[in-house]
Amino acid sequence: MRIKLCKLRQDRGLTQAQLAAVIRVSQGTIAHWESGRAVPDGVNRRKLADFFGIPESALLDGYDRQEVDIQAYTDALRALHLIA
Repeated sequence: MRIKLCKLRQDRGLTQAQLAAVIRVSQGTIAHWESGRAVPDGVNRRKLADFFGIPESALLDGYDRQEVDIQAYTDALRALHLIA
């Protein structure tokens, strides 16, 4: 995701701060996604896909799907208040 997100952003002439404002996350969060230190949760993946006009799956092409699945599972547990 890191290379794809960075390229999508740069192709549209956006800074990390500008994309962060649109998605409503911090610039640091965008930096973490682009560097691969973090993975956007399902809600933010949807926001990114909608903004760039691409399928959500296109953001994940070539990305470690197992890591994404673990993140989705963790997000679901948090939403159910089963973990902090």
